Amino acid sequence: MTSAMGASVNGAPPGGGNPFAACVPVTSPTLAAQLTFTEGFATAFKTRVVPLTNTAWASTAPNTGTPGQNLPGGIYGGFASNNESGFILPAAALTNGNNVTYTVGLADYGTRLKAVFNGLQPGVTLYVSTTSTSSSDVPGGTSATPYAVLVAASQSDEGNNDGAAITPLTSAVIGSDGLAAYPLTADGSGNLAAIWEVVNANPFGIDSLTFSVYLAHSTLNYLNGPYVASLTFSPEPGGGTFSTANASFGLASPVPRFGVYQPQGGTWAQFNLCPLSTNALTVPFSYTTGGAVPASQTVTISATPANPAVALAPTTSSGGNWLSASLSGSSLTVSANPTGLSAAATPYAGTVKLSAPGYTEADVAVTLTVSSPPSLSISKSHLGNFIAGQLAAAYTITVSNGANAGPTNGLVTVTENPPSGMSVVSMAGAGNVWACTTSTCTTNSSINGGGSYPAIAVNLSVSPDASSPLSNVASVSGGGSSTSPSFADITNIVPPTCTVTGDRTTSVADVQMLVNQALGSVPSTYHFTSSDMVSVADVQIVINAAMSYGCR
Repeated sequence: MTSAMGASVNGAPPGGGNPFAACVPVTSPTLAAQLTFTEGFATAFKTRVVPLTNTAWASTAPNTGTPGQNLPGGIYGGFASNNESGFILPAAALTNGNNVTYTVGLADYGTRLKAVFNGLQPGVTLYVSTTSTSSSDVPGGTSATPYAVLVAASQSDEGNNDGAAITPLTSAVIGSDGLAAYPLTADGSGNLAAIWEVVNANPFGIDSLTFSVYLAHSTLNYLNGPYVASLTFSPEPGGGTFSTANASFGLASPVPRFGVYQPQGGTWAQFNLCPLSTNALTVPFSYTTGGAVPASQTVTISATPANPAVALAPTTSSGGNWLSASLSGSSLTVSANPTGLSAAATPYAGTVKLSAPGYTEADVAVTLTVSSPPSLSISKSHLGNFIAGQLAAAYTITVSNGANAGPTNGLVTVTENPPSGMSVVSMAGAGNVWACTTSTCTTNSSINGGGSYPAIAVNLSVSPDASSPLSNVASVSGGGSSTSPSFADITNIVPPTCTVTGDRTTSVADVQMLVNQALGSVPSTYHFTSSDMVSVADVQIVINAAMSYGCR
């Protein structure tokens, strides 16, 4: 059996707008798709031939014999009965009470084509063309150009004009392809439907009728886009109310004119969300309990098209409401106020969600690391005993942060506090971390809990008359530490032997070495007077020691 009809949808017709940008309103009917109905056999499309009061919409006047769909006899195998619904029975001419004569084998009303649109969302207005795109200016007569007109714009009206004079729907609104566009009305199910009636056809060829589908929309807020609308369409069965010829011999229970066995389906419109994004996936904040609230951070927002009305939704998954955000133009300011939050090994987490109608959502992840205050400690060490009068007594200072403490923040200062009998010669830190003067070293570098700064080397001068033992103290402060600890290194001071060469016996060699030190040809290591430098007086003391007069 030959199929009565085929149908298809083209979601990307030339000049069409698919896919539409949900964030860009469309203010006038814009072509979205085209629907095409095609005959399965040459005479599938029947045209209205009952004149009633509007003969202009009948293919030809009855019984004239002019070419057209209503040509009697030969097309349908003579004057034999035809069991297709809506045909005139019995197989003979009939004149009704109005003196209108019907001819056997003719359709009394034209084939109707129906499209049902579903999945439409609020904010979208759907239009269809009032005529087929391959249209004839005047139906009927000798024209064999296929042509159909819109007769209903809602499923609730699909029975209108069945058995009555049709009044095609007209519109002054023009779609983007130049055809008249008519808005559809949703029925109780929320679906929309368009019903066209064939008013002209070629009984000797396979006809196709194509209709345009348009839409206009406001800004759409489909946050799970893209959104795809779909439709089904088939020949119109008359909604169960289709009546046969206006004669007493009409069928009591007519079957639909024709049916497509499986409703056709297709995508007729797609709305893509516009892009909304940020220049940062994560905004990190660090905070030390008891310290200053961290400064706000700026994230740049980008959107296409630009500058949508973006709504912000800062939320936290842990730690209460410490997160806030504001937007000015394309600058998103993210702020964290963690005052009162406890120190934790795992960062607190939050999200700033950005949304705008018709745009993809953008999430800015925010983390907040809350640490305990830094806890600085200091230690000092030296090797062996120092000798009274020693000019280069070396100490090593180490500054560390507690194992479970937060990172240091800000200036850290180390101060050398030598006792009476000692004086600082120099301080120097390893690497480029410390900036040192004679008795202090500072740094702005931060160290995490459990970390240590590079060691500081300290050189001191020991007075010739220094007592023993001496307590050399160094202290550290700053960096956000809640304490300013100090460390005392107990050092034994032994009397000088006046041996400069290190051989434990004062001799001419010691005198010569000290002379060289006094002249500056070798570094000074010991002095035996209170002048803090090697001088003639120091040389005299060593000479006396070499002559067994003692070291003083």
